[in-house]
Amino acid sequence: MRHLDARVEVVAVPSLETAADSGDILLGHTVTVDHRQTIERLFATVNAGTDPGDLITDDCRLTNATTAVTDATYVGREGALKWRSDMFDVVEGPRYEMDEVLAEGSDYIVVANHIEGRGKSSGVPVDMRWTSVFWFSDDGRICRAAGFNRRSEALEAVRTA
Repeated sequence: MRHLDARVEVVAVPSLETAADSGDILLGHTVTVDHRQTIERLFATVNAGTDPGDLITDDCRLTNATTAVTDATYVGREGALKWRSDMFDVVEGPRYEMDEVLAEGSDYIVVANHIEGRGKSSGVPVDMRWTSVFWFSDDGRICRAAGFNRRSEALEAVRTA
């Protein structure tokens, strides 16, 4: 059985400014394919309401976008479960979904994402959208995540990190 390298070299290289303006994926970095898989598993875990387990580090810091349901910062697995509770408790039939990958690097991924459902008390459709940056530790687990109200803010966060 042949082992395939999990790293991919992508050739096109738009600038961060171009990606911020157009919403295109930032290319030109060597990207670990596992980061996308980790994020997809995280979204599935959040939707199932299960412990994120080995997907995040014990000291992972999750900072919410400031205008969302909560603007708190959460730490570790217990914090991740509390974030889910805070976000999902106000929505009936909530689904946390990734819309698109905006940028990737060796230790981060930037995604447009949303939670949709219906307001629990009002029944009004809910569609909360924001951009998230997930940073990864050397062992491939999420060590930090932050929500941003604007794509340009998220892309700036990875440029200055």
